[in-house]
Amino acid sequence: MWTLHCFKQLFKVNPKKIVITGDSAGANLAACLTNLLIKLGLRKPDGLVLLYGVYNVQYPKFTPSLLPALD
Repeated sequence: MWTLHCFKQLFKVNPKKIVITGDSAGANLAACLTNLLIKLGLRKPDGLVLLYGVYNVQYPKFTPSLLPALD
């Protein structure tokens, strides 16, 4: 919200489109931010680029490979 509010004043540019992007954990944060913006009824991004995100964190059953992933 700060960026949208102050961008024009600080950088002398009026952004018409906003794209949120993230890689790995940043992709998860970008997805969460977009979800929050939608829930709060604020401006949604015009684009969303998510690379290598992990979005399904529900593990229905234990597997041995899960232990290293949790570490």
